[in-house]
Amino acid sequence: MIVDASVTIAWSVELQQTPAVLAVLAAVARDGAMAPQLWPIEVAHVLTKLERRKAIPKGDDRQRLANLSKLGIRIDDQTADLAWTATFELAAKHKLTVYDATYLELAIRLQLPLATLDDELIAAARAEGLTVLP
Repeated sequence: MIVDASVTIAWSVELQQTPAVLAVLAAVARDGAMAPQLWPIEVAHVLTKLERRKAIPKGDDRQRLANLSKLGIRIDDQTADLAWTATFELAAKHKLTVYDATYLELAIRLQLPLATLDDELIAAARAEGLTVLP
């Protein structure tokens, strides 16, 4: 499966955890997953913002990043190469940010389910015939 930042952050923030989100986490821990090159940057950015807003305790962002790094999520090495072509076209087609389109492009290219909580990305993935989790 492909995981995006929204579902990853939900694993890390207790108030966002649901049984479905935790089931995706268990599947990733068991089977692994993939993400585009943007994923670790986006996740680190959001966790840093959450700490600055005091939504998570000081220092927790580093521990949460360390925990995520242990999941064995593989980073795609073609994301940047496709940013100005396939990814850009998907962003335009579905009115997504290019950031979100990177997850969609990877899921389409690898024909894998997409784990996301982002409503626009869910709609685009379904329009492309992909399975969406949770």
